[in-house]
Amino acid sequence: MGWATTKEAPLPEYTSGSVIDLSTDDVVLYAVWEANNYQIIYDANGGNGIMDSDSLAYDSTFTLSNNTYKKSGYTFKGWALDQNGEKMYNDCEIVSNLSSINGYNITLYAIWKKTVTQITFVTNDGTETNMPITIDYGTDLDTSDFNKPSRVGYIFSGYYTGMNGTGDLIIDANLNSTLSNGWELDVNSLTLYSHWTPITYSIVYMNGQTVCREQKVSYDSVFNLISFMQMGITVPTGYHFAGWSTVPSSKTIAYSDNQNITYALEKTEGSKVFLYAVFEVNQKYNIIYNANGGINAPIDSNTYFVGDIITIPTLEGYKFLGWSYDYENNPIDFPYENNAFTIPTLTMTEEGITLYAVWIEEKTLQNQINEVNVQIDLIQTSISDLNNTNSDFADKIDQLTIKMQNTQDVLDSLDSTYVTCAELNEAIAKLKSELLQADEALQNAINKVQANLDKAVTDLNETISNNKDDIESKLNAAVKAYEDSNVIINSKFASIAIKHEEFANLFDSLKEDLKTAEEKIWKEINDLQDDLKKLKEEMNKKDNELEEMIKSLTENTEKDKNYLDTISYINLGLIVTLAVAVIIIVLFFKRKMKNY
Repeated sequence: MGWATTKEAPLPEYTSGSVIDLSTDDVVLYAVWEANNYQIIYDANGGNGIMDSDSLAYDSTFTLSNNTYKKSGYTFKGWALDQNGEKMYNDCEIVSNLSSINGYNITLYAIWKKTVTQITFVTNDGTETNMPITIDYGTDLDTSDFNKPSRVGYIFSGYYTGMNGTGDLIIDANLNSTLSNGWELDVNSLTLYSHWTPITYSIVYMNGQTVCREQKVSYDSVFNLISFMQMGITVPTGYHFAGWSTVPSSKTIAYSDNQNITYALEKTEGSKVFLYAVFEVNQKYNIIYNANGGINAPIDSNTYFVGDIITIPTLEGYKFLGWSYDYENNPIDFPYENNAFTIPTLTMTEEGITLYAVWIEEKTLQNQINEVNVQIDLIQTSISDLNNTNSDFADKIDQLTIKMQNTQDVLDSLDSTYVTCAELNEAIAKLKSELLQADEALQNAINKVQANLDKAVTDLNETISNNKDDIESKLNAAVKAYEDSNVIINSKFASIAIKHEEFANLFDSLKEDLKTAEEKIWKEINDLQDDLKKLKEEMNKKDNELEEMIKSLTENTEKDKNYLDTISYINLGLIVTLAVAVIIIVLFFKRKMKNY
């Protein structure tokens, strides 16, 4: 580019033809260089696509552009320096100095290799027998050595590129390739997933030798057996339908009517399961009514055939909620509401039936009369206790108040059905009279308590008045003791506060000293680091000066040598010239002498 007076100058100060002033001192000029630029051109080498070229400067590093070329059936392997050359560079490799010539174009050629796909076979919930294989792009997929995977209760339906039959079918159920034009998947690896179809089988319902119905189901389905009534099977007189057997003429029940089946009954495609209707002789059974803690449970001495309809009786004497199959009455299977059963009948089953009564005791007339009389007795007892006591009024008043509240609750809960009953009304009237007496006794007790309180206050005031001087003396002594103790306590607190303040000040002083010392240490460390940095810079400067001096001495030595060589050449020329002159003079004088 030109010349500069400093070694690291980015731009020249002098170019060709520039005038340099050498009148004051020697000038050292340093050559200023500009890196050559070259260009990388990406060649698809038979592939398709477009890639821009890249410009680079010499001595700079560069990441090769990501290859975007495509070639059907081939995989990109890297870049070469000629069309058929070996790979020199990988995709996106970091390079430098591919050319030193300014403006040079270097071409990188894409290297292609025919795609080889590795195929892996995966079988879910079954047994896979095929090992991974590799296949070249464009070649036929040979499946002659393949074996079908296996799975209990399912039929193999082919290999797909996705799980559960998703994606593309590559190999069908007969292990034939579906690719008619050879292997055309341009990928390096591929997983093929087996797909399954559940087998189907039939359930054949038999009544003796007669086929009643055939039901088709799949291996993985949940279903219900068809009810014998749906199939219109006629039950012989004196018998009932008991269930299904898997053996003709057998009485062993394998499945009940309309049973829910949650598992497969067969594992083979197209197979049949035969079920045979089983009828059993009707037997008579009893129904037992359990009062379940109550009384008057009905007794039914009749016996019933299985399937007979039974009318449910009521239970007298209680508020009856219904009947339950469960001893703990959960749930109520036959609720009794509004004097009638919501479910009035049931069907006899084998081994008989036991029903448990669900009931609550009703509030009968006599029950309510008895309850009122009990409250009368309780109120009378509480009134008597309160009238006969001269102490512990609070407890007796509290007991009577509670009894009065309980009595009122009983009155509020009485069944209005019996409001016309004279005996109940008489008991209620007596109870209310007792309540009035209780209220009066309660007021008397309260008055008595108030009188006792007033007398106690009067007695206390009189005592205080008669002993005023003694009480004041004792109070003054107590006040003096309190003041003395207060002075001591305050003094101790003041002393503790002073000590606390002294300790806090000392702590703050130590904390400040520690902070100052820490700052001083860090300042000295920073100063030392600055001195080391300056010393390093000075040493680097001295090294540069020494290097310049050595270089200057070398250049001056070379100059002096050239100067001496020039002087030597001049001196030699003068000596030769002088010798020639001497010879000419001698010859001239010799010729003159001869003339004389």
